Amino acid sequence: MPTIKLSTFRESPPKYERWHTCELCGSTRYNRVQFQFTSGSTEPTDGETLTGNTSGDTGVVESTVLYTGSWSNGDAQGHVILSSLTGVDDDDRTWGAEDEEINGSTGGNSMMTMTDYGFQKTFGLTYPMSFLIERDGKYYCKNHYNFRWYMHDRDEEVIDLDDDEVRHARD
Repeated sequence: MPTIKLSTFRESPPKYERWHTCELCGSTRYNRVQFQFTSGSTEPTDGETLTGNTSGDTGVVESTVLYTGSWSNGDAQGHVILSSLTGVDDDDRTWGAEDEEINGSTGGNSMMTMTDYGFQKTFGLTYPMSFLIERDGKYYCKNHYNFRWYMHDRDEEVIDLDDDEVRHARD
C-alpha cells in the first residue's frame, strides 16, 4: 500500500509554512540569495564564487546592483544575487552572518561587507505544504493528485459511458 499524507486544506497558508512544487506541474524551483552590502571595494564578476568570511557560506554571483558610491573609493553600496548556494539555514532561510566580510574567488578578501543576513528567495510555481498531498515521497497539488491517484486509491474504476447510454438512463 502506498504511503499517503493528507494535509488539512486552509484558505491561506500560515506565515512561515514551507512551500514545495507539485510533481506533475513540472515547475522547477530556483533558489537564490539576495544580500545588501556596504564598503564595496571590488566589484564581483558574474560567475564568481563569494564566501562569507566567518560563516563559510558560499554562492555564485548572478548579478550585482550598485545603489551608490564607487568601487574605486571603497564606498560602494548595493545588493548581490547568488545561486548555487551552500550554508542556507533551513529554519529561517538566511545565508551568511550579519555584518560579515565577503571574500571572492577572483576579487580577493574583504571585497564588501554584508549589512544584514542574506535572504533566500524561491522562484517557480510552488504551493504551501498544506495545499499538497504527499504520496510515496512525492508531492502533488490537489488537482493533480485527484487526476493521477484518487480513483486508484479508492479501488474504484472510472465508469465510461457513451452519450447513448447516458440518454437511455435518463429516459
